[in-house]
Amino acid sequence: MKKYHYTDAKGDQQGPYSIEQLTSLKDLRVIGTPSPIWDETTTRTTTLGELLAVGPKVVPLPPIIPTTLRDSSNGCKICGAARDPLAAQCKFCGTAYKLEKLTGEVYISALQNLLAKIDERSSAESDFSKFMSSPVQKAQPKITAISTFAMPSDIENLMQFFAFCHGNAQMTVGLVDHSGERLTGAWQGKAKMAFTQIKMKAITNPNLTPYIAEYEPLYGVNAKKPLSNMAKLIIIGLCISVLMLLPLIVGKMFGLKDF
Repeated sequence: MKKYHYTDAKGDQQGPYSIEQLTSLKDLRVIGTPSPIWDETTTRTTTLGELLAVGPKVVPLPPIIPTTLRDSSNGCKICGAARDPLAAQCKFCGTAYKLEKLTGEVYISALQNLLAKIDERSSAESDFSKFMSSPVQKAQPKITAISTFAMPSDIENLMQFFAFCHGNAQMTVGLVDHSGERLTGAWQGKAKMAFTQIKMKAITNPNLTPYIAEYEPLYGVNAKKPLSNMAKLIIIGLCISVLMLLPLIVGKMFGLKDF
């Protein structure tokens, strides 16, 4: 079987690859039909489009995954792509993964990695984009990721995931940190969703009763909603106003002229 080389956008020679592999690279848009191609046995150059037009009909092999997307330790056994721990099959070649038990650590790690990738994308934005986006807008992708992320279904791992969300929900943010307040709210909402699932499982598991009683005031049906930062600022402003007016009120009450 002939092997072919091509020149990438930087002018570097790549290959050798079979026709099947070149087809996969074309599908991944790594190369295009105008790309110059030559085989190992001759110096004659053609284009990928011409080669595929005259070449034999082929059944594409799994795509060639760039090195940066490979995971030799726990990747797809067919194409080598890094594995999404919550996915049932490879997103590149569609190969079904061997079903394994998803632990609480896997869910937590996957969510942490997702949030880290969002931070990386945000850091890579241009200075103009950063300037035009408000802090709340910048936080929205993370809020959406937290709110829509999958949760474990078994009680042990669900409780572990709940503890993780609860810990993040208890973070203290500044009074004027509106994006931090929104993120904390997203963690509180996720913790409440997990707690609701735990309560449902407690119906058939009396051992969970003390656990439910401990967190019911925070995430139960009658839980009090935490004060927003705006409400806290208004209360602080009112207290300051009362303290400033207090001397005047006392002076009027006792007829003190200095007041």
